[in-house]
This record gives sequence, C-alpha cells and structure tokens, in this order.
Amino acid sequence: MPHSIVEELDKIKRQIAEAEKNMAIYDGRLQESMQRLKELGLDSVEAAEKEMKSLSEQITKLDSQIEKDFNELKESYQW
Repeated sequence: MPHSIVEELDKIKRQIAEAEKNMAIYDGRLQESMQRLKELGLDSVEAAEKEMKSLSEQITKLDSQIEKDFNELKESYQW
C-alpha cells in the first residue's frame, strides 16, 4: 500500500512539472506576441482587435470601390 502512495505522489509530481513547463512555454509565446503587437504600435490585445476591425472595414470598403470602378470600366469600354 505505501508503495502505491509513493507512486501516486511521483505521478502528481511529474504532472506538476509538466504543467509548469507548459506554463513557461505559453508565457514565452504570450510575451513574444505582445512584443509583436508593440512593434505594430499596439499596446494590448484589445487595441489589436480594434485595429483589426478597423482594417477589416477598410478592406470591405476598398473591395466595394474596386468592384464599382471595375464595373464602370467594363461599361465604358464594353469588354
């Protein structure tokens, strides 16, 4: 019986070590991502989401304008 308790504690110890390792990896990834945001002039995930929404809206407007201009050209030159 005591042997199984020791084994169980060793198992838990390995799980904790693995969780700590993963936490360090994810923290490093988070820091790297935050650094990339700062390089783009953004100081938070919220600011990045706001910028992404703004850029998406600009893309939609530009797509519409391109399509409109293209259709006008087609009508003008009757391809």
